[in-house]
Amino acid sequence: MKTAQLVGEALELWVAKALGEEPDTAYTTAWPGFARLLEREAIHVAPMVGKNYQWCAIVVG
Repeated sequence: MKTAQLVGEALELWVAKALGEEPDTAYTTAWPGFARLLEREAIHVAPMVGKNYQWCAIVVG
């Protein structure tokens, strides 16, 4: 399956599968699930001044 084709429930299922979790967390449609993913994987998301405030994500730690 191509990642560009992952949307909705299929995306939720594959994110959960990649994390080794049950597919009952809404990672793409609810902030609590997404925030838990960001914290778990140490991902920092912010607009970058040097990139004309384009949103970027980096892994820290």
